[in-house]
Amino acid sequence: MKIEYKENILSAREYIQFQRKMEWPADMEAVVERALRNSLYTISAMADGQLIGMGRLVGDAAMYWYMQDIFVQTEYQGMGVGTEIVKRLIRYARDNSVSGSSISVCLMSARGKEGFYERFGFQARPNEWGGPGMELEMDI
Repeated sequence: MKIEYKENILSAREYIQFQRKMEWPADMEAVVERALRNSLYTISAMADGQLIGMGRLVGDAAMYWYMQDIFVQTEYQGMGVGTEIVKRLIRYARDNSVSGSSISVCLMSARGKEGFYERFGFQARPNEWGGPGMELEMDI
């Protein structure tokens, strides 16, 4: 099976179908459309024309880049798909930053997946220089 990686093609319909396939609560289409439109970069992993993995970069495209929605369908995990998605996200941030600057690429890992990201150089928090990641969720 050949896996193809495509840039900036992720649609709200595919995103929501992927959520349903993974048995997650599906977001509103209008919300997903806006999120994708405001993303800096998306990468889609495709097998036989079907979305099997994805990742997004959001942020200010200068100092802070945030990796979001890094997901791979369960049956394709362990095949290097997630690794390739993360590599492409990091490469895009590096290649599209100001030469000579320092940037931060950040993410919030799912519990138990920290080791996957540590392979790329990410450091778990809290640590000696940074407190724990925090999140505020609000219903609008």
